[in-house]
Amino acid sequence: MSKHRYLLGLSLVSALILCALIAAVTLRHELPAPVAKLELNELRLPELQVGDVIVRQGVSVDSAIIAQFSASIYSHVGMVAQVAPEITVIHATTADDAGAPHAGVVEVPLSAFVHESTAIAIVRFPLPEDTSVPIQAYLRGKLGTEFRLDASAERNYCSTIVAEALAPHLTLELKPIYLSLPLIDGDYLFPQAFIDEPHGHIIFRYPETKTAPH
Repeated sequence: MSKHRYLLGLSLVSALILCALIAAVTLRHELPAPVAKLELNELRLPELQVGDVIVRQGVSVDSAIIAQFSASIYSHVGMVAQVAPEITVIHATTADDAGAPHAGVVEVPLSAFVHESTAIAIVRFPLPEDTSVPIQAYLRGKLGTEFRLDASAERNYCSTIVAEALAPHLTLELKPIYLSLPLIDGDYLFPQAFIDEPHGHIIFRYPETKTAPH
């Protein structure tokens, strides 16, 4: 590759980053959500089950960028992995997530997962009986694997972890979004896909009046 083409590529990436940051700032000004992070003890959650999907609106700049790309308020997703003695969530995250001990696939208390958000929704899918054990085994088998956000077969990000945990147990109709951008060209699955999936049932949403940005 010539030096000129290399510099041009860098310019395109820089422009993309700048546009994304501008969009993120704009999105933050448009959202009517309270700036305070959620506290689990202030939410009246229903009884949860292993396999429940939790989507959230994160509090970081990259969360705003993800939400903007998917025309959604939600930027991250995890799955309930355990309900006793405490409820835990397994999710794939970056090092920017203050609620996670490290980057990659981690297991955290539900309270920590909720605290890094200003809005959440919980989706329950019609799973057959006795699926909690295989789902839990799959999720725990992913613990410690690296976060990888790309469109390759080795992708390993929040939405793919959840989709792969559900896929052996029901037919999903998750719609990816195609991104034609430098370095990230391909189909990507965003958290909003779990809200839109026709078989899922939203059993909890806070705030109830949240709407997607336009």
